[in-house]
Amino acid sequence: MSGIIPSEEELVLALRSLKAEHPTLGIAKTQTLLRDNHKDWSVSEKRIRKVLQSEGLHTPASTDNKKTWPSSQVNNTLDVSQFSKKIEVRFFDKAKGKGLVAKEDIAKDEVIWKEDPFVIAPEAEWQALHALAQLTSRILLANQLQTDHELKSDWEVVKGLAVLGMEERFKDAG
Repeated sequence: MSGIIPSEEELVLALRSLKAEHPTLGIAKTQTLLRDNHKDWSVSEKRIRKVLQSEGLHTPASTDNKKTWPSSQVNNTLDVSQFSKKIEVRFFDKAKGKGLVAKEDIAKDEVIWKEDPFVIAPEAEWQALHALAQLTSRILLANQLQTDHELKSDWEVVKGLAVLGMEERFKDAG
């Protein structure tokens, strides 16, 4: 199939126009639309990809069909045996995450441990800011008072929040 090879300017203008109308299309579908609009043009997918990338018009492929899992890690500093000798914490895999596993038989209706309910539910837009402010103040205080155990414990929480924050940014960017 021979055709007219458009100049760089013509191709850039055509691709900008197409991407303005269809910003979510990938390279292959953009090429199909370009061929429909300019039947006499001959442009390779490689050239389209190059122009889209150089002009900042490339939309990465959708990750909707890829499964993403929340990050999960076991806090090794938490000694679960102080609450019950009959259970242990185990990390299974990315999909399942972590959980409690019985180390020995547990009778029906046996209380393994009891904890007071605690719920904090700030408005979503303030939750991250509030958590960051609280943790920052705890870290500063622990550092000032030279309490290594509290500093390490609070720093692990900050690192965990940073991982969650990066996951959220990654989702928003995709």
